[in-house]
Amino acid sequence: MRKSNWQIIRLSLLAVIFGGSLLVLVKAVFFSSPAQETVVKSFDFPEKVPLSDWEQIKSTSLKENKKAVYNGKEYKYIQDNNQLDIQARFEKYSDSNVGRLLVVYTPLEPGSVNIEINYKEGIGYYGLFFYDNTVHISACINPQGITTATEEQFVKNKYTYGLSVKRTLLWILGQQDLVDSSCLWTLLSMPVPNADSSTIETGYQQLETVWFDWYKWWESRFPPY
Repeated sequence: MRKSNWQIIRLSLLAVIFGGSLLVLVKAVFFSSPAQETVVKSFDFPEKVPLSDWEQIKSTSLKENKKAVYNGKEYKYIQDNNQLDIQARFEKYSDSNVGRLLVVYTPLEPGSVNIEINYKEGIGYYGLFFYDNTVHISACINPQGITTATEEQFVKNKYTYGLSVKRTLLWILGQQDLVDSSCLWTLLSMPVPNADSSTIETGYQQLETVWFDWYKWWESRFPPY
């Protein structure tokens, strides 16, 4: 009987030691001090984003309100006689609905354009539309997973790729959101002189090539979460 009681005490002590060691390990791996955490509340856009076969001629910060809060950048490029304008905005909390974002950030009125949703394997969804003799592509580049153009695609993507043990534990402690809801919203625009069905289709093809190139550059440079 004495031997049995000693075994129980011994096992209990080992359990306490193991549990304490596990807690120390978890804290060291997952719960580093706030000074060591990378918390993204805004994003400093680079002055230059290189694109194949295009020459960047200008970049300008986008001012969104009277307090001069900058959350985006506009990039202008040329290629022979073609002009390209790209607006990029970092949204910490987004729904990735390009139709809504166009109304918020551009002069477009609700329902004024018909957005066609396309899909590219290995990249994701994006929206195309033609307006004011200009072809456009709009989509959200997400911190994980694929690009999205609708709220439904965005929600599915963030819960498919955004959940992790670390984020879940930090969420339980109230230190982080359960999933990352940020998005790098992009609007690419290229004028189409003498627009007809043929030149518009050619413009779409050119703009899609730019979009794929733009995505590949940003894929590994999205703000850390």
